[in-house]
Amino acid sequence: MRHVQLFRLNLQLLAVGAGVAVVGVFALGELLERAHGFAIDGPVRVVGALFVAQMFAQVPGIYALYKAGRERSVLLTSAAILVGNLALSLVLVPLWGVLGALMASAVVGWVAALSYLARSRSLSVAEGGR
Repeated sequence: MRHVQLFRLNLQLLAVGAGVAVVGVFALGELLERAHGFAIDGPVRVVGALFVAQMFAQVPGIYALYKAGRERSVLLTSAAILVGNLALSLVLVPLWGVLGALMASAVVGWVAALSYLARSRSLSVAEGGR
């Protein structure tokens, strides 16, 4: 697959992922509440959907970087995700508990996803795509 096609796949998976995340997280929340009595409030569901959606944008971007021989870039991004998530969790968990931990993961995940999207796009442009 060419980089142009990978970038388009990136955008398509992000769109599909957003739909899957919203429907899936809200349906799972309802199921957990009705079947098991877990109280899952609206903010947890929204942040959970944001967390899930970003993963769909990361995978093709990671693949594009591996294809381009930029494994080190993926490794450094993964290390930055780990450090960023830990640092943000240390700030947000004392303030909001589980929601803070989920927020930290979602924020850091979206920063990584946007980074992968930008790099995937630059590979696409370098290859002659739009």
